[in-house]
This record gives sequence, C-alpha cells and structure tokens, in this order.
Amino acid sequence: MRTPSEVVQGFVDATIRRDLGAMAASFSPEAIFTESYSANPLFPRNAEGVVANGREQIRAVYESALGAFAGVELEVAHRYATGKVVVDHEIASGGALTEPLHSLWVYTVEDDLIQTMHGVLA
Repeated sequence: MRTPSEVVQGFVDATIRRDLGAMAASFSPEAIFTESYSANPLFPRNAEGVVANGREQIRAVYESALGAFAGVELEVAHRYATGKVVVDHEIASGGALTEPLHSLWVYTVEDDLIQTMHGVLA
C-alpha cells in the first residue's frame, strides 16, 4: 500500500507526462473534484464548487483542459501530509502563462486512490 503522498505524487507525475489514463486511474470511481477559482474556464463548476463527480467525469474534464496546458511545466513547491490528507502548493509556469500560477490543492486519499481533490488559486 502506498502512502497518501505517494498516491498524490503519482497523479502529479501523470499530469506532468499528460498521461490521461494514469491521471484518471489515480481517482476512486466516486471521487469528487471541487475548486474555488473565481472564474476558471478550464474547470467550470456548479454553484457548490463541484467540477466533476466520479473518475470518468474527472477524466473528461482533464481531457478537455490538457490542450490549454501545452508547454506548461508543473512543480510541487511544498507538500504537507498528515493522515489521509495531502496539501500541495503547486506552481505552473511556461506555455501560454505570462507569469507563474500558484495554486493550493487539498487531496484526501483512501485505499490507494484520491477520494477528493480541491483546488484554490493562491
């Protein structure tokens, strides 16, 4: 069994490789993806902040968004983990970004799969 940090790092590594299959496989079938960005066209959300419910919806969201990340590099600047919760400070840079984009991601991991993922623009 992997630690929650190892599970999240697997997702981050898959994201860096743009490996959609490995990204989706990081999530439980019932996973929930939420975010608190003000108006993020890449991850549209409902009134409750839910971007996607379930692995297949999460996969579809990333499939449509990956094109916008062409040439973008992702770095985990800081990681904090306790129990089943992992918090990453991630920095995206390059590509179409004119300046680095800082975001915080809170992941809950159980049974070697991400159960919840919440993003906040820092």
